Amino acid sequence: MGKKRETQQLEQTALSPQFLEVLKEWVKINNQLDTLNNEIKLLKESKDKLEAKLIPYMIKNNLETKALQHRDRKIYIHNEKTYTNLSYKYIKSNLIRFFKEHTSNGDEKLELIESMIDYLKEQRDVKTNKIIIMS
Repeated sequence: MGKKRETQQLEQTALSPQFLEVLKEWVKINNQLDTLNNEIKLLKESKDKLEAKLIPYMIKNNLETKALQHRDRKIYIHNEKTYTNLSYKYIKSNLIRFFKEHTSNGDEKLELIESMIDYLKEQRDVKTNKIIIMS
């Protein structure tokens, strides 16, 4: 996206009316998605704030292992596990730690670990898709 692009006003171009209609519909949908995504973000933030109030109350009142019935739904506390991303930095630091803990020459393995990480990066499949960007 570092390319300089020539900008033209839609009305001043020699594009077909059918293309312009499709493009205008795309812009309309893109704007609707932006609006809805912002609304979803705000709703999630509100939900998180409410959970921060509900969970301590439920724990304090011994409701941690119980399900509350609300209409046709059950509401309960669930322990959700989340894992850190499996990034190259994470893999590298843990391989270094592993070799330091399990071998006597852990520092000598650093070059091998660097090569392994470089190899993994180079072997990734890359898929390129054309998309339309509106800025």
